[in-house]
Amino acid sequence: MRIRARRPSSQLEAWPRHPRREAPSLGLAAEITPAAARQLVASLAPIYWNAGRFSRAPGERIGVLFGHAVEACGPAGGGVVLVTRSEWVEPTESSPTHAAGRFPDILDARSRIAREEPALRLVGWWHTHPGFGVFLSDADRRTHRELFFKSHHLALVIDPKDWTAAWFAGRGPSRIEPVGSPFDLRHGARLGGRLA
Repeated sequence: MRIRARRPSSQLEAWPRHPRREAPSLGLAAEITPAAARQLVASLAPIYWNAGRFSRAPGERIGVLFGHAVEACGPAGGGVVLVTRSEWVEPTESSPTHAAGRFPDILDARSRIAREEPALRLVGWWHTHPGFGVFLSDADRRTHRELFFKSHHLALVIDPKDWTAAWFAGRGPSRIEPVGSPFDLRHGARLGGRLA
């Protein structure tokens, strides 16, 4: 099903998804479709899990998020961001506590998605914290401020050890905060399209 980028928020209720995460002070809500959640879990699991054992040795991984941003009406701004697809960005360097990618690779992913699914737009980025929990480090906050500075841009941090994930968003150069509480990224993979 194709969805236009600017649907009224009342129509968002029909989209199957994880429960909505909200940041009332930003006026923003974040959601990920079950298919996008399954895609992330399925692509990350073989990297960090082998024969039932977790390893942080492969280091952090990074990527970009695509979907729909429905902006709320009124002076408060905000809105709902629905993530429907993720893409890897090959890290140029990676350790258990750091990953770096090239900005041209982000632009290449955005161009490719624009050709394949023109209705999707870049809505943020994701990266892993293998075994360290879900938070934004100072370097993560700098990345978000410098590269993902639009009001609808999200950061998704994933800890593949227990599949905990958390959304973060910012407005302005210094204000980046959590969007809702951490959640189990596998939730969508287990429940498929029947999310409440």
